[in-house]
Amino acid sequence: MAYNQNPKTMTLKNYLFAFFAFFSLAIHAQTENTTITSITEFKVETDNLEELADFNWKTVANIFENNTPETKVKMTFAYIHKAEYNGADVNNFELSISGKTSELTSMILKSKGIIAKLSEVN
Repeated sequence: MAYNQNPKTMTLKNYLFAFFAFFSLAIHAQTENTTITSITEFKVETDNLEELADFNWKTVANIFENNTPETKVKMTFAYIHKAEYNGADVNNFELSISGKTSELTSMILKSKGIIAKLSEVN
């Protein structure tokens, strides 16, 4: 005995299949896939020591604000120039400091202090 399907039933099945396929794709398309990017290094390089001394330190905190507290970060400040200090030549000084984002405040304070001492070179 041959099986005969009602054409209306077949059409209804097609519509239901299409609806559920579209519905599942629509739900999948709405799932949010967020990727958090961490900034791990920051470098300032200058041949003008006054630029380092007058650096806006709030920008450093803003740069690393989206990092998790455990993210390791590195800050580098470079003075690319020849200077003289107490009869000695200072060439191409570079300061690098690293730690976790949670330690950023103390890292900034240490960097500010070292750069303040370096600015006395001029």
